[in-house]
Amino acid sequence: MPKPRKTLGARRAKKKSFVWITDPWAELDQANDTTLRLAGEAIALGHTCYWCTARDVSLEGEKTQTVFLNLHQLELGPSESGNPTAKLGGEVGSKSASEFDQLHYRVDPPVTLAYLQPVQLLGRIKGSELVNPASVLLTQNEKLISTALGLP
Repeated sequence: MPKPRKTLGARRAKKKSFVWITDPWAELDQANDTTLRLAGEAIALGHTCYWCTARDVSLEGEKTQTVFLNLHQLELGPSESGNPTAKLGGEVGSKSASEFDQLHYRVDPPVTLAYLQPVQLLGRIKGSELVNPASVLLTQNEKLISTALGLP
């Protein structure tokens, strides 16, 4: 007998926890930033969202070598367009990156060591999904792909 398929409602039932790793909050275009819009949509669907910068990613512990994130809660806030957008909430503190379902690394270039080193640390995490994988972020950044295509 075939296994019954999960219904759409059953798939929606599991709420997830997301971390959005971006440029510093003050540098984000609050009205138009796609990351804030994506996070707002996730919050509107009932998921829990957190935010930090690349500078908030650290490797701690001599033997355990755990990746930690210094986090702020994201909350649903009003926007001029009427679409859900995320607003910065209170500081949560430091948590292990492996505690979250998904990590979204959305830091803009330039691609310097300050960009690359957090990606390398996040690539070591077990139990959490890094969207996109570290190997892709290190070699195929969407902001730089036009250079491979010979576009301006």
